Amino acid sequence: MRFTEAYSISRALSNAWQLIFAAPAALLVGGALLMLLDGHYQFGIGGDEWGDFGDRRIEAWLAPFVTIFIAFGCLLGLFFFIATSWLHVGFANAVEETARTGQDRIAAVFDAKNRWLSMALVRLLRGAVLVLGLVPFLPIVLFGVLLHEGFDLPEELAAVAALVGALLYLPVLIYIALGLALVVPVVALEGLDPFAASRRSWSLVRGNRFWLLLYGIVLALVELSGLLLCCIGIFFTSTLARAAWTDSYLALTRGDDYLDGFFAKAQPASPTPSVEPEAEVTAEDVRAEDATSMPASETDAAGEDGEAAPPPPIP
Repeated sequence: MRFTEAYSISRALSNAWQLIFAAPAALLVGGALLMLLDGHYQFGIGGDEWGDFGDRRIEAWLAPFVTIFIAFGCLLGLFFFIATSWLHVGFANAVEETARTGQDRIAAVFDAKNRWLSMALVRLLRGAVLVLGLVPFLPIVLFGVLLHEGFDLPEELAAVAALVGALLYLPVLIYIALGLALVVPVVALEGLDPFAASRRSWSLVRGNRFWLLLYGIVLALVELSGLLLCCIGIFFTSTLARAAWTDSYLALTRGDDYLDGFFAKAQPASPTPSVEPEAEVTAEDVRAEDATSMPASETDAAGEDGEAAPPPPIP
């Protein structure tokens, strides 16, 4: 299947909707856990004004507790990272299993298939690459400072110059991020190591980055739309978006082998016209048909037994 067909918003969301209703327990539980745990948690203390106590002795007295709090936050963040790496594998394979068998098996969400470590490493690798991609922003900012301090350029103009430079570099960063956008399903569904998964993701999106960017933006809006439903709806919309991402990857890499399973069964069968069996033709039917097709003169001359009368004698 072509990339644009596999990553079609309407097709992916329709399939994700069917998958969720086919396996609500497994997919909604997995999606909710990922939505809750797969966040960015920051723990830290903001300088001398963190407590606003005014007494340095109180701050010193509380310092051990602050250290414990920071250490606990780091451990909690590490736990969340490992747990979500585990769940990313389980959720993707739960979607694949539901599409293949139509079963709602919640245990599939917690089956990491010994791939959680590769998932954690590939996520760290992707994060490190993106951080390195941010490094060029530093000289851009320094260039703006240099224009202001060294050339007495007004601060507003220097800021505009730095902003223009950042906007010119931003497509490069987006290009790198989109190239690694598929590493999670690659590891989860194919079990590749982090470097092989990065190469495969880069290869799959080649020539389709703009389409993938639009796809990601629309799914992000779909996910955020759940906040309009008293904030509770985001549990469903988040699961819907994650299932759509997995569905599109499966459609791209497995094609008809994937689509001919659950989704072919879900489609209503087209009615086929009933064909009545032909009646058996007997010898009597043939003779009756021949009799009706005879001319009237021959019919009148026919005998009682249905056979034609002999011709009159010649004088």
